[in-house]
Amino acid sequence: MSVREEAFVRDRTENPDYANLKRDLDALRKDIAKLSAGVYNDTKARAGEAVSAVNEKSSKAVHAAEEKIGERPFLSLLMSFVLGLVLAKVLESRNHS
Repeated sequence: MSVREEAFVRDRTENPDYANLKRDLDALRKDIAKLSAGVYNDTKARAGEAVSAVNEKSSKAVHAAEEKIGERPFLSLLMSFVLGLVLAKVLESRNHS
């Protein structure tokens, strides 16, 4: 190691500004880690809430559909049959094109 490099290392380790900077960088690193963990946990919680809301809404929609089908089963069966015919015709026309 040259004299210049030794002087740089000695100045760096003995300089209080260097020690303060090192301490501040360590504190900043820890704060960023805490912030990242907080953002991750918040995002995870919000995603869980969104999934719960979607599950609840889909359950309500299925229940409402079941009630409508139960009120008029013959009409529901007829509508399903007609819809199936329409879809079959659309798919058949696409295959021939």
